[in-house]
Amino acid sequence: MIVSKIPVDRAAAAPRNEAQRFSGTVCIQVLQETSDGLRVQAVFFEPGARTRPHIHIHDQILHCLEGEGVVAAARDSEEKPESVRIQANDTVYIPRNTWHWHGATRANGMAHISIVVQDDGDKWQGVELKDWADYREG
Repeated sequence: MIVSKIPVDRAAAAPRNEAQRFSGTVCIQVLQETSDGLRVQAVFFEPGARTRPHIHIHDQILHCLEGEGVVAAARDSEEKPESVRIQANDTVYIPRNTWHWHGATRANGMAHISIVVQDDGDKWQGVELKDWADYREG
């Protein structure tokens, strides 16, 4: 079949116990992955869970499905991160080579679709935490 329909299903999401990439309870359902590395996945964050700060070498798009979350980003290592709250039906564009993190607020869980080309050049280790200790929501 050329066209396939893949339902987003929290029950189909696998827990991710990767302390270098996530803080808190996060489950991921890979919806589609191409031979070019494009990955579309549903990411389910429990309240207070989030990604650790990271940098993708390709653009990323996040589309919030449910709950309430936060996306924080900065253009360079000297800049203070800007943050925005997201909720169902909000879409966020994160340009390539941008320091960022995203996840649920402390009071609410959140689920989003992530669309990004996965690449070995993406940086997760050694990325400055910046506002990590100051993050206080809800």
